[in-house]
Amino acid sequence: MALVLAAGAVVPLGAGVASAQDADWVWVSAEATAGQTAHLLRGFAVEGDVARAPLVATCDNHMVVYVNGVEVARSDEWQSPVRVDVAAHLVPGRNVVAVACRNDGGPAGLALRLDIVGEDGTTERVVTSDGWRGSEDAPEGWEQPGFAFLRWPRAVVIGSTSETGSVWGAVMTMREATPAEKIQLPEGFRAELVHSSQAGEGSWVSLTLDEKGRAVVSPETGGLLRIARTGPGMAAVERLDADIGMCQGLLFAYDAALRQRERDARPPWRAAPAARRRRRRAVRDPRGAGRLPGQGRARAARPGARARRHDLHRPRQPHAAGLEGGP
Repeated sequence: MALVLAAGAVVPLGAGVASAQDADWVWVSAEATAGQTAHLLRGFAVEGDVARAPLVATCDNHMVVYVNGVEVARSDEWQSPVRVDVAAHLVPGRNVVAVACRNDGGPAGLALRLDIVGEDGTTERVVTSDGWRGSEDAPEGWEQPGFAFLRWPRAVVIGSTSETGSVWGAVMTMREATPAEKIQLPEGFRAELVHSSQAGEGSWVSLTLDEKGRAVVSPETGGLLRIARTGPGMAAVERLDADIGMCQGLLFAYDAALRQRERDARPPWRAAPAARRRRRRAVRDPRGAGRLPGQGRARAARPGARARRHDLHRPRQPHAAGLEGGP
């Protein structure tokens, strides 16, 4: 497999400069302004069959990523780069990756890395650099492969993602959790590493699965993260619009998220009068819209053998959890 960039250079990963090629932070101007928009893109040609194509990108502050005119990712949190496999959107011959960006204020920049892994095992890399083109304004269809973007000015490099002293730090540096093959499992079970906690996501205190099999995580920094598997070894991470966090225990039951709060000092296995029973907050998503608007309460969990403060049990019936407005 070969990757041909718009300028005509073939850059296989692992050969010469490409082996150390890191993404740059790029923008459409050297000095960003509040409310400024940026439309940045790069063309490349793919030769050969593609096995997978993991894309990692982040932008300060907002971005929508397109591959051949199809939206593949969006983000409003530069601290948590999005990761998605875009192999299904690549075609033999000419391709284009385009990103629509917007800055709220202060420094602004886009960083993107696309590794294209061929069926023959070779890997090619596309990264943000001064080879990209950009403009504050863009006509309709600018993200499509047929757009003549070479008339646009070159992108301005703000810095390299390898520079830990930059304003964004090493946010694009991938940290890896324990490899799946090193985890011992009972016969018939299989582990797959789909996401490792990255810079800006904090230390994970508790984790549970929602009704769609997505992981919901409570970091020590507060808030909730939802992690959905998007392909082999790939996952999309989003922050949930829920005013809860610091959960020592987390559980989904009956369309609600139950949590054990950090400030619930009384151990969950100690009995208490009903009037003094600790509240377990329940955040509901009745329409399956991916949001967690309302709240309720649930009783303390039964005692567990270990990590009792983190131990929550699914009640047999909705009323056993004391859910307000439950089914």
